[in-house]
Amino acid sequence: MKTKTVSTHFSLALAAFLGASCAFAATPVSASAKAGLAWPNGDTVSMPQYAGSGKVSWYYTWIADPINYDGDLEFVPLLWGDEESIKNWDKSMNNLFKKKKNTAAVMGMNEPDHDGQAALTPEQGVEVWKEHIKPLKESHGVRLGSPGPTSAAKGKQWLLDWQAACGSDCDFDFLVLHHYGWNSTHFINYITDMHDTFQKPIWVTEWACHDFSTEFVRTCSAEDVKIYLNTTQSWMDSLDWIERYAWFGAMKDMRNVNPLNALMDSNGVINELGLQYIGGYASSSLSHLTELLPLSLLDWKGPGLPDSSLPRGANANRPPNSASSLQIISSVSLGALGLVLALGVYL
Repeated sequence: MKTKTVSTHFSLALAAFLGASCAFAATPVSASAKAGLAWPNGDTVSMPQYAGSGKVSWYYTWIADPINYDGDLEFVPLLWGDEESIKNWDKSMNNLFKKKKNTAAVMGMNEPDHDGQAALTPEQGVEVWKEHIKPLKESHGVRLGSPGPTSAAKGKQWLLDWQAACGSDCDFDFLVLHHYGWNSTHFINYITDMHDTFQKPIWVTEWACHDFSTEFVRTCSAEDVKIYLNTTQSWMDSLDWIERYAWFGAMKDMRNVNPLNALMDSNGVINELGLQYIGGYASSSLSHLTELLPLSLLDWKGPGLPDSSLPRGANANRPPNSASSLQIISSVSLGALGLVLALGVYL
């Protein structure tokens, strides 16, 4: 059944004050806080709009630098793996530990098996790990996330070869995984196999309904994306050994990934899929509320900074998206919040 589009103002109202909470008669995915944000937007987009439900607890930026206005979500740095990021890593991490003293985890290189990403041999990966990642556990007690390979067969083999070349010096605390596809069963089988192979807790830090295969490519529709997200997110929320995940993507420009996977609109405001992600509610349960809420809007202005998180883009050798100098984001008044709560019984 086709549903109406949730308006920009209404979407942000729900995110900011309710996080798609109990006012909606729909089945929640989970009340857990495993969800995170893969965030390339700097401070040009409001991150706190995703924090209202309590489901989103952390974020990463593909580099070692957090944003300024993160709503107190936990930041997890990542050593991307190109020459520049490796060169700047130690200094950036020293600054981070001063700024965010509660930093508890770091992640290894981004898709080192991919020629368009970190593009490292297992032996190069060993060198980077020993010099820049392993010492952080010894000096600051942080948990170490493995390099994050692609879900191609060569990604798994890269990790096996990396472990074999490094031995106990490359021990890690959790396994970082990426997966792109359209079949939720394939996703579940892949994540399960990687867990069975490496026997480590899992962080899925990129996944989306997108087919990167070169033959018989299937394009996910908007409904496919909603179902795929719901099925895979529900499954991950049900398992203790999957600790965290971050959907691709919380960004205005999805680069070479199907834009229907975006958790925000082109203005950087949370959309229907974003509401589903942070609260786990089917979008059909939200559509009619736009006709019931007389929203009184206030403007919140965030500082505009370049969208600079991705060294070469995500899953594509492309530059980061451009950003305007100022992004204006609207939020709902407390009066409207009261009306939403009052409507909870009716809905």
